[in-house]
Amino acid sequence: MDQNQVIATAMPLSDLNGYSGYKLIILEQRSNQRPCWSESEAGLYPILVEPLLLDFNFSGICGRATDSNGYSIRVDGNDLSLSHRLILQNVGGEIKLFGISLTGDKKLIGRSRGLSNGMMKIFLEPGWQFTKRSYQGKVIGHFYFSYDSFAAKQAEIEQRISEIEAQMPDSLEFDDNTNSAIAEGS
Repeated sequence: MDQNQVIATAMPLSDLNGYSGYKLIILEQRSNQRPCWSESEAGLYPILVEPLLLDFNFSGICGRATDSNGYSIRVDGNDLSLSHRLILQNVGGEIKLFGISLTGDKKLIGRSRGLSNGMMKIFLEPGWQFTKRSYQGKVIGHFYFSYDSFAAKQAEIEQRISEIEAQMPDSLEFDDNTNSAIAEGS
């Protein structure tokens, strides 16, 4: 699925019986007929999200998921909806999205990169992405926060190779015949 057509958000909840927290809401742009949300352009974090789909009949244009019936976690092809739940927590001046197992183990999935009183965009951690499954050839509406450990490790290795290559001097050339490095001008 196109990662630019879906967004996870943390919506602040009003203070209820001494508790205030955040609700996870996923929005999806299904057609280009009308935008389903807009993001603040200030260039500062957190990115604030305005849910535009509340102002029109968004059927067929936008999708949304507001609870565990609409989203869950998938790791290495395994659906973890029965063993993990998704929660948003205020940690260290930002909202963090965790998958928490029945035994209390936490997996960091995303973060807001700051705090605000408005609806905030959740940025997924490296290796995590939005996916959907299909059933009998039809894509279902359920969203997954998916993690593929092999793909994540491969991306991590490629990133590290790029960092190492960026540190190599430009003046270093390799002699194809001897596979040894020769400095230019020698």
